[in-house]
Amino acid sequence: MISLDTNIFIYWLEKNTEFYEISAQIIKKIYSGEISATCSSLVLAEIYNNNPLLVEAIKNLPNLKIVNVSDEVAELAGKLRFGYGLKVIDSVHIASAIISGSDSFITNDVYLSEKNISKISIILPTKFL
Repeated sequence: MISLDTNIFIYWLEKNTEFYEISAQIIKKIYSGEISATCSSLVLAEIYNNNPLLVEAIKNLPNLKIVNVSDEVAELAGKLRFGYGLKVIDSVHIASAIISGSDSFITNDVYLSEKNISKISIILPTKFL
């Protein structure tokens, strides 16, 4: 199972000229059931652009589990933030991925892909497919 960062959804939803194709390939694999995925509920806040249809597109994506930011996620996020020097939002996304049992966290943030975080692999989309 994989977990997705918000930027993968944004590139897909906004048809980003540079990263749409790779993001769409990942989303298609999730939609078809070829892979299972999770994301933090923070994705819903980050993609909201005064357009509730964007939120519904994520919530209705088959084979995607949205992980709520529970006390357990928040506590692990704090440990990750402190231990690896992460931004708060990134630490919550990664904690959600770990708590959900994901093997990999897919992000286009190069600084995150350079972190060696125990319990999860952080992978750029180009290295994932």
